[in-house]
Amino acid sequence: MIGVGPVSRYADEEDGFPPFDLDRICAELAALGVPATVEQTGGGTATLYAGEPVYDPDEERYEYPVSAGPGHFVGPGWSVARSYREEFSFGPNDQDAESCTPPDDATEADVARLIADLTHG
Repeated sequence: MIGVGPVSRYADEEDGFPPFDLDRICAELAALGVPATVEQTGGGTATLYAGEPVYDPDEERYEYPVSAGPGHFVGPGWSVARSYREEFSFGPNDQDAESCTPPDDATEADVARLIADLTHG
C-alpha cells in the first residue's frame, strides 16, 4: 500500500520535536543584538543568515558570517520558514567549515544562543 510505513518527523510532529521556526530564531537573535534574516535561496529553500554582513569584492556580494538551514516555506509568498530538525545545521558561512547540529530537545532560543556565539567569534 502506498503511504504505509514508518512515520518520521517529516510527516508527524507528535514525537515532541516539531520543526524549527526560522523566523522565531531570527527574532531571538535580534533580541540578542545579532542581525539575522531568512532568505529564499532557490527552489523554495529557506536559509537563515546571521551576523553583520561583509562585502566580498571577489564575489561582488555581501556574505554573512553564519548560515543555518536548510529550511522550507509553509506560507504564501515565501513566508513562514521552517526547518526539519533531522536536516538542520548551522555554522560559519564557508564551504570548508564544519557545521553544528543542535540537540534534539533544543528550543529556538537555544539555537539562537548557539548561533550568536558563532557570530561573536
